[in-house]
Amino acid sequence: MNTSKQVNVMIGLLFLTVAVLAFYFLNEESRQAAALEHQTERVAERGARIFVDNCRSCHGLLGDGGIGQALNRPAFLILGEENAFGAPATPDLGTPDNPGADEITAFLANTISCGRAGTFMPAWGEEFGGTLSATQVGQLVTLITTGRWDLVEEYGHESDAETGFTPEEIVFVSSDGLKITGENCGQYNAIEALRYRNRVDPRTVQVTPEGDVVAPDAPSAAAPTGPAIQGVAVDVFYQATCATCHGPDREGLPDLGLPLLPDVLTESDDFYFDTIKNGREGTVMPAWGQQGLTDDDIRLLVDFIRSTPP
Repeated sequence: MNTSKQVNVMIGLLFLTVAVLAFYFLNEESRQAAALEHQTERVAERGARIFVDNCRSCHGLLGDGGIGQALNRPAFLILGEENAFGAPATPDLGTPDNPGADEITAFLANTISCGRAGTFMPAWGEEFGGTLSATQVGQLVTLITTGRWDLVEEYGHESDAETGFTPEEIVFVSSDGLKITGENCGQYNAIEALRYRNRVDPRTVQVTPEGDVVAPDAPSAAAPTGPAIQGVAVDVFYQATCATCHGPDREGLPDLGLPLLPDVLTESDDFYFDTIKNGREGTVMPAWGQQGLTDDDIRLLVDFIRSTPP
């Protein structure tokens, strides 16, 4: 091969190398996005299997709530360009009243690992006596924050077909055998948890062509104008802490909590004060005095349930 041909071949190889490198770098961003989407899908799949095996009895067949809190809720979603909803990328909207993505992730991971005092939620983290590793806790968090309840439904049907269990046999309708969690390692109490459960739905957020974020206002965190317990109005405190067992309308829930309506509360104020403060032996009623309620707080609750209609 003469020198001229060698030069032409070398130039051709050089252009081919440059073209291949250019294609690689131009395609790298989409390749990484596809890889991340695939990885997130795999993690959510594992989270769905863990949910089916461990969580449905309290949180509902599709995470829509039961004895446990609803997890299938817009406030817990973290959305990006590649997600189940096809929504535009949602920036971290963290504000004092509206937690951002990192805060939501930390809240969910802490709740699963540590449990929640004053509820039936136990500590699932291995380091706190539970059965789930940190990786498995993260897989559950991914399931919840990506809203992949379709995977839960799919794997739930598979599991039920194998075991022969019916939904009525899976979901708890009674507190028999359950135990209220006393102390735990979590830093979120029921009141602090409200801002996470009431977070703005990220699907309602819009990003203008100029990059401006347009979002509805977060739920108001204005200080209550009337009697308050731990910084929130008494009725808000009730919904955050007592409604799990006694119902949001205070009409009671079978095998959980009795009605707390003025026309059925015929005992003395002291009776209800003692019940709230010290709990009731032989029931799931916890001692709220041990959960941080002061005597003044408890008196406000007694007055609320005895005199305020639902």
